[in-house]
Amino acid sequence: MEVRAFTATDAIAYGWSETKPRLGSLFVVLGFLTWVLGALESAAQRHGHALVHLVLQLLGMLVTIGWWRISLRLHDTHAATIEALREVTLLEAVQYAITIALYWIATILGLIALVLPGIVIGARLCLAPAIVVDEHRDPLSALRRSWELTEGQTVPVLVLGVMLALLNLLGAIPLGLGLIVTMPITFLAVVHVYRRLAQHHTEVGGYRTAAV
Repeated sequence: MEVRAFTATDAIAYGWSETKPRLGSLFVVLGFLTWVLGALESAAQRHGHALVHLVLQLLGMLVTIGWWRISLRLHDTHAATIEALREVTLLEAVQYAITIALYWIATILGLIALVLPGIVIGARLCLAPAIVVDEHRDPLSALRRSWELTEGQTVPVLVLGVMLALLNLLGAIPLGLGLIVTMPITFLAVVHVYRRLAQHHTEVGGYRTAAV
């Protein structure tokens, strides 16, 4: 039986520990920018401005890539700045968009099939967006990498997903302003799990090779 490489509570606790000292600077700016884009996108959708809505969605995606890059750097070096948003390239944005599209296609098809397969697929592939940003992989390679890393870890990943969903639901209640706090916790928690699973995968792989 596989050993759990992480716990959801530890991942969220890590996210909060890294978020708390930066709420007065980095995450307020980034979170407020995300909130404004989300509010404008919703307004454009309500008023039927399709082109404006699309542009705002694209800008939101670029900011999301920035969230991943900043979270990865904070985890690895404890240092990151808002300047990371300027590092997003067109190729990276395209690969990220395709990865997200393939993720949802695979998950929805699984849900249509028997529901449970869709839930498992969604959990097993959830690290792909972070992998695209971190390892500069193409979409299919990122999805395969996520599938490999989450082998034997489906239950804790699902538990984390539910806990983060509830956390962000609470953050969305006061006009979405609480997301300024819950979003960095979410990104950092997922990055923490990604790094833990990558380390676990390497250790298990090394053990199996040695055993052979």
